[in-house]
Amino acid sequence: MLKRRMLAASSAASLLLCGPVCAQAPAAAPPPAPAPAIAPAASPPSSAGGTAIALPTIEITAPKRLQPLHHPHIRVATRRRQPPTAPPPQTPEKRVAGANERFDEARRAMVAPAGANSYQLTQQALEALPQGTNTPLDKALLQVPGVSQDAAASGQLHVRNEHANLQYRINGIMLPDGVGAFGQIIDTGIVGSLALITGALPAQYGLRTAGVLDIQTKTDAFNNSGSVGVYGGSHGTIATSAEYGGTVGQTQYYVSGRYFGSSVGLENPTPAYNAIHDNTSQEKGFLYLSTVLDPTSRLTLISGIANGAYEIPNNPGQTPVYTPFGITSFDSALLNERQRELNQFNVLAYQKSAGD
Repeated sequence: MLKRRMLAASSAASLLLCGPVCAQAPAAAPPPAPAPAIAPAASPPSSAGGTAIALPTIEITAPKRLQPLHHPHIRVATRRRQPPTAPPPQTPEKRVAGANERFDEARRAMVAPAGANSYQLTQQALEALPQGTNTPLDKALLQVPGVSQDAAASGQLHVRNEHANLQYRINGIMLPDGVGAFGQIIDTGIVGSLALITGALPAQYGLRTAGVLDIQTKTDAFNNSGSVGVYGGSHGTIATSAEYGGTVGQTQYYVSGRYFGSSVGLENPTPAYNAIHDNTSQEKGFLYLSTVLDPTSRLTLISGIANGAYEIPNNPGQTPVYTPFGITSFDSALLNERQRELNQFNVLAYQKSAGD
């Protein structure tokens, strides 16, 4: 009995000693962290000696601070204005070419085919022919509507069923009238473009009522360059050509030459593959000079030459029309008739522009 009371008094004394200390005001707690995660508190052991039950984890999230509205920054791209690029300075060759082009335009306007029909063949069209620029000029003209060819022995063309009566012009300058023959005086290789003008021709074209063949030389003929070509085929056909053009000072020049040879110069009168006595050799030359004297005047020289040698083809078994000296059995296959053609032309033209 005495032992229990002493234990009780000890317990009371412990409570009294703890009382003043526990009665003190608690110190101020520090502010909580922004978002701490509180670990689960351990439960005190049960007085009955049972197992402690863990409390659930409580997560405390700090309130998010309101962010200001974000407005995207718009960038305006500006480009500094560059001064206009100055054109490259013209070379002397281009200045001379521009001056000659103005003279050519003025000449074309002066002889414009008002009220007439014009059919044009460009350089690309001529190069697309089977023989290209090796095609004789009369054969190239057969591509134009209304043009037909006479027999090869005459070397003439029919324009709208008219015989001959065709005028030739080079860069607007009329060539002198020539005598029709087997060969062609003008080489197709110098042609940049050609136009056949037919119909009601103005008075400046003269009496050539069949048509006017207006030839323009190559536009790239004066760029200080040239070319050499070789062409060949059956019947011993061989053709060589050379051309060169350029600009010196105020003068443009262009020169060309061609040789042609074949064992079928005219036409074969027999059905045999090889003709009898029908060889030909032809040479052609062409020269064009144009000098700008001043901004309003120009001097032009056009010169050409064409030499052709032809054998007249034989047709065996023909009966002689004449029997001189009583000879009636002459073999027509042994005839030796030939024809040689020499053609030359020179034209000097002065062009002057007055006023506007």
